Amino acid sequence: MKKIFLALLIFPALFAGCDKDDTVQSFAVDFTTTVTPLYPGVAVEFRNLIDGINYEGNENTPYTCLWIFGDGSDQESGYNPSHTFDKGGYYTVGLRVTDGKYTYSCAKQVYITQTIP
Repeated sequence: MKKIFLALLIFPALFAGCDKDDTVQSFAVDFTTTVTPLYPGVAVEFRNLIDGINYEGNENTPYTCLWIFGDGSDQESGYNPSHTFDKGGYYTVGLRVTDGKYTYSCAKQVYITQTIP
């Protein structure tokens, strides 16, 4: 919990949670990984799960996505990126989606196992 709390203090606008708020936004922002468990040195594929919107094969949508992986690497754009974590441990991964008018955010903690079996 300590790592999530610290991330919330540093990036409060980005790490607003993943719950849908009908008074503020028209859809919920969420994401998942395509496989588990996750290992260091192996690419992790992240899947954007925005409620009601299917990005598969449609990169010409009016939405832009920005990902922060929590490991000190550069931010990355794209709907369904892959990322390689060099070390095992817990990382807070954030997704920010902008539709030109509003910005929607989600953050989750992912666990990368310490070693590959």
